Amino acid sequence: MRRGARTVIGVVAFLAVGLVVAPAQAAGVILYRFTGIVADPLSRPLANADVSDGSQHVSTDVNGRYSLPETTTGTWVLRACRTWSTCASTQISVLTPQDTTVNFTLPYLLTGTASRWAVSTASGPATSLLTLKSGVDAAGTCLNVTDSRTGGTSTTNFVKTNPDGSTEWSWTLSVPQGSAEGWQTLSVQALQCASSKSLSNQAAVNYLIDNSAPAIGSKFPVRWATAAPLVGVTVTDGNGSGFDLAASSITVDGVALSGCTFSGGVFEGQARGLSEGIHQASVTAVDEAGNVAIASFSFSVDSTPPSLSNPAPTGTISNRSPLIRVTTSDAGSGVAPSTIDVSISNGIMSSNVPASYDASTGEISYQVPQTATGAGLGQFPLLDESYRVTVRVSDGGGNSSVASWTFTVKTLPV
Repeated sequence: MRRGARTVIGVVAFLAVGLVVAPAQAAGVILYRFTGIVADPLSRPLANADVSDGSQHVSTDVNGRYSLPETTTGTWVLRACRTWSTCASTQISVLTPQDTTVNFTLPYLLTGTASRWAVSTASGPATSLLTLKSGVDAAGTCLNVTDSRTGGTSTTNFVKTNPDGSTEWSWTLSVPQGSAEGWQTLSVQALQCASSKSLSNQAAVNYLIDNSAPAIGSKFPVRWATAAPLVGVTVTDGNGSGFDLAASSITVDGVALSGCTFSGGVFEGQARGLSEGIHQASVTAVDEAGNVAIASFSFSVDSTPPSLSNPAPTGTISNRSPLIRVTTSDAGSGVAPSTIDVSISNGIMSSNVPASYDASTGEISYQVPQTATGAGLGQFPLLDESYRVTVRVSDGGGNSSVASWTFTVKTLPV
């Protein structure tokens, strides 16, 4: 090393705290350089690593060397990163201009994904394929997996070297039948086989053992429906693996419903074009671990709305407190009394009135009082003018009907 140079070696990763530039300035003139080598944990140089002082970047050459020129003194956070390696940072202060050596050691990056993050051992053993990727060379490298469930450690199998330079490895998780439910962790690390020296970060892949099927709650339609009802159930999965929409299904009369959704614990789908009569629904609810719950139920379709007939009064009447009535009937799901709505209008104001319903005769009626019982139209004797009555009613299947007719009250001579 040439005289006057300063050396910093053995840099490890830490939290960056920012850049503070001292007042000394040289107006773009290079005062000194940060130089060094970026290497892996076995001291092998790493080419194409990025070294930065926060405002400028340089890359390492084939020997892992870099040179980063500086035009000011101050306190710097130097950071080195490389594809498929972890990053490392160090803070260093340069108060008098002098070349300073900063070397970096970058462990290889290791990532892992499981083909199934949730498994069920309720009816048999379960497996999940663990795929690992790292920037470490395959030669002389061992990837070890430690399972928190058993505490055991085993080696993985090398699969291939990818076009991006990373290496790919595989390992199969095997969980015996009846294993206890709960979260477990697979801890993976790349080591030099000969020395067991760590070459990478420690990757963690969590998996869940869930042996309990989802719970199916309320089902709908409960009894009656229109020709295009929503069909579904409520679903809960208390053990955490969650609902698997893609694996679950709803059928009506053996035909699967398309476009089913799951939201807020409700799994449902839209049936269309159902004929009147009884229909059979079947729901298969599957969680992410593969546990299955099945529920079947029936419902009836009523696509014919209630009838409304014999409205009264009509024409011209002389009674200021008439009995307003109409007859309704429904041969299918039956009239739903709670849906009955009766209103009276004189063209200027309109008022709903509390009608009565006689299930034995099907008559909907309202008696206009002889003395005032309220402020709304029809809640006091009617004046001489024309009125429109509107009656709305639905049946148990949700089909609705409306009847509307007029009459005129005339009590005074012309």
